[in-house]
Amino acid sequence: MIDIILASYNGEKYIAQQLLSLVAQTFKDWKCIIHDDGSTDRTVEIIKKFCSVDSRFVFVEDSVQLKNPGKNFLQALEYSTSDFICFCDQDDIWLEAKLEKLYSAILSKDNSIPQAVFCNAYLWNSQTNKIWGNATLAFPSNVESLLFLNCGIQGASAIFNKKMRNYLLVKTGNLVMHDWYLTILACTVGKIGYLHENLMLYRQHENNVTGNASGSISEKFKNFFKNKNPLVDKKHYESLVCFYDAWKKKLNENDSRSICRFIKSVDKNFFYRLFMILSENWNIYGSKIKLILKFFIRPYFGGNR
Repeated sequence: MIDIILASYNGEKYIAQQLLSLVAQTFKDWKCIIHDDGSTDRTVEIIKKFCSVDSRFVFVEDSVQLKNPGKNFLQALEYSTSDFICFCDQDDIWLEAKLEKLYSAILSKDNSIPQAVFCNAYLWNSQTNKIWGNATLAFPSNVESLLFLNCGIQGASAIFNKKMRNYLLVKTGNLVMHDWYLTILACTVGKIGYLHENLMLYRQHENNVTGNASGSISEKFKNFFKNKNPLVDKKHYESLVCFYDAWKKKLNENDSRSICRFIKSVDKNFFYRLFMILSENWNIYGSKIKLILKFFIRPYFGGNR
């Protein structure tokens, strides 16, 4: 059994297509737990129609409204009881073999420890029906390759086990997004793996919570010099501080040291920051050179995303 965790909010335009793609999965032993965050459109009505015809859809009505997608996902996750879990966005389309392939991938891991496996996704413009690129371009395997990403790997591309679920339910105070939390847990106190296949369509539209994706390294490089977002985003930095406070006793010496130095760098001067970037194993998209370029082009710290 796999629990699919879906956090909904004002998704009437897209959610029926997503739910139909779950019904079409070749792997049939699943339950979809849906928690709504106070929708004011027809989202809840659509969800209840699916629940009435397929008992695998379970709508949680607990009157909890969080007005935050990450917290909404973690609220729904509390109702999960299965050995394996997937997050599911309301506006994507899953290709029919997604669950089957992710389930097979995580079964090959040591599930006596917290595990997460991520696949990839095609970008999809449903207005033009254009399908292109890859949603995920970075594949961090440790904290040094994650610190400067200012994001996690797309949560809806993951499957994780119950031990990871229990870690995700540990409160950290300030949390920027559920998928960032899953990614950093998998890179530090758990294990992270990748299935390099595109198993879903990641819908691109004006209301994407995390913005539109670039689709390719070359496209991302073109935007590299135009984008003035800081090297260290304030919200992700604040989440990292809270993560460290909650998990420092579980971190190994190397991860603890790296996170501590990264946190302290915000209050240091230009030369100290440059020295740290040159001396530590920090990188972005697997490259130290790209990180150094960003350091000289972007403001180091700030942002309100």
